[in-house]
Amino acid sequence: TLIMVVSSLPMVAFEAEAKTNNGIITYQPQATSKAQKIVNIAKKELGNNYKKYCNWYGITDNWCAMFVSWCANKAGVLNKSIPKEASCSRMLNKIKNMGGKQVKTPKAGDLVFFTWGHVGIVESYNSSTKKITTIEGNTGNNNFKKSKVMRHTYNVNYSGIKAIIRPKY
Repeated sequence: TLIMVVSSLPMVAFEAEAKTNNGIITYQPQATSKAQKIVNIAKKELGNNYKKYCNWYGITDNWCAMFVSWCANKAGVLNKSIPKEASCSRMLNKIKNMGGKQVKTPKAGDLVFFTWGHVGIVESYNSSTKKITTIEGNTGNNNFKKSKVMRHTYNVNYSGIKAIIRPKY
């Protein structure tokens, strides 16, 4: 007999972890945080060029902040934690006004703002090597039409890092 219960409660995104106990496989739901959700979305975009993000935003220009905004939109946090913004400096100020905090030790889902007017999403941080791995749009070429979404690694003390911000997810 199969019984289905339909609930009016909101759906929550989750991932399941398989566990084996005496040959029986069970699945334990694991809540996916909004910070991890934005990272997962960004990972799926690796290798893409400007068109998707610029078309979504409505302008064709340097697009690193547009990429971050696009990922925030897909993660359901646009204009809640991360603004729809094409300017890195305005994005930084708006995130702070939305309750985002500057941090020294990054976590997945944080944003790294660079001194040259660029932003990336923290994918991971290795505390033993002090290395931040980011996913960034508009990188790999000085011509934004030839740049891509790429993964980069930096030392947390790199002088080109202006700020590491933890949005209020």
